[in-house]
Amino acid sequence: MPEQKAPAGKVVDLMAALKESVAKAQANRGEDVTIHDMPKKKAAARRRKGRPPRRPP
Repeated sequence: MPEQKAPAGKVVDLMAALKESVAKAQANRGEDVTIHDMPKKKAAARRRKGRPPRRPP
C-alpha cells in the first residue's frame, strides 16, 4: 500500500493576523492606527541565598 501524504495546511502568524485585525477595526472606527510592540517583561527579583535573618530573643 503506498503512503498517502496529507495535504499541507496553511501556516498563519497569529500575532500578525491579530495586529492586522486590530488595525482594520480601529480604522473603521476612525481611531489612530499606530501599533507598537509590547514591552518585554522584567525578570523577577531573585532572593539571596544564605543564612536566614536572625530572630530577636
